[in-house]
Amino acid sequence: MNYIDRISKFTVSDDDTKLKVIKELTKSNTLMLKGHGPTTLNILSKLKLLEKNKIMGLISESNESAPKEILGIKVYGVDSVKQIKPDYVITNIDDGINHTEKKFFFGTKVVEMDKLNRCLVGGELHHKLLEISKATELSPIILYHMGKVGSSSFLMSLAKLKSGRAIWYTTKIIDYNNNVFDNINQLFRNTNGYKNKLKIISLVREPVARNISAFFQHLDDTVPNFYDRYYSGKIHMKDLINVFMRTFDQNLAIKWYDTEFKKYLNIDIYQEMFDKEKGYQVISAKNFDLLLLKLESVNNIDNNMISSFLEVDNFILENENIGENKRYTQIYKEFKETIPVTKDYLHKFYNSKYMRHFYSQMEIDNFIYRWKKREV
Repeated sequence: MNYIDRISKFTVSDDDTKLKVIKELTKSNTLMLKGHGPTTLNILSKLKLLEKNKIMGLISESNESAPKEILGIKVYGVDSVKQIKPDYVITNIDDGINHTEKKFFFGTKVVEMDKLNRCLVGGELHHKLLEISKATELSPIILYHMGKVGSSSFLMSLAKLKSGRAIWYTTKIIDYNNNVFDNINQLFRNTNGYKNKLKIISLVREPVARNISAFFQHLDDTVPNFYDRYYSGKIHMKDLINVFMRTFDQNLAIKWYDTEFKKYLNIDIYQEMFDKEKGYQVISAKNFDLLLLKLESVNNIDNNMISSFLEVDNFILENENIGENKRYTQIYKEFKETIPVTKDYLHKFYNSKYMRHFYSQMEIDNFIYRWKKREV
């Protein structure tokens, strides 16, 4: 059974989204909030008494450093969810629910939000995308690409547009039972009734670095209790590298546009010419416009071009380096500095159809040179 659906992020351009969602859920559900920091304190202070009464408690990962209660709401450990059994748990996307915590969330729906309180995550909520789009008669903006390609900056920047358009981020158009999200599929196939075409942005990233980043993003799922075991000396860096090389899906990045994108959008991007020097390409289809962006070139791309593509006046890409704030930052750095790579390993990725399509030979050579000192 799947306890958590982490496929889709649904975003509304509104700073108070998180509060609105919680208020809506408290009308007929009980909730627990994961975390007890300033954001949680701010939300609790804005809830009415009846709404606050539906908050069954706050969840802390560390009982030792957590207060006993905040604004009259008790603070519990993660294992309390199984006993309290709230209808929903609200958490931040960066906190998430890791592998060791999943057993405590059996039967509980989880809604995840990004650190900006603008993203609503959960496959069961993707239907809201159509509701908002129909109400505004504006088609949504969809970020649709593989994970760990630098989409956080785009989500933040798009949310600040306040364009009235719904924003949705996804890496898949199927749920965990391999069912197509029918309403999302409808958006791709039919945009009748909207004042504008559906806009899709898809980012690409050099695959070796992307793979390492993706591996660390879900490290506690891949290696249960990793941090405790690592800092206690039960797991070492060589063990972590071995897990990455032997069990992690290394091929996802170079195959994603064939296995996911082509299948649901019916577009073979490899049949289209990509401007490697500019670092972007616009493809116009019947029901949508697609903007392909190379992450390594994003800082050199004119905001006016993106504004024109989105049909807005004021898009500004603001850099958001969430990676530096992750708890694995130091281990991640050491991993990249020590991981051994072979010529065959580099050749597999840097000579792939994916790399040849998006990157120039000079860029590929620079990537190889960067990893050369770790070559074995």
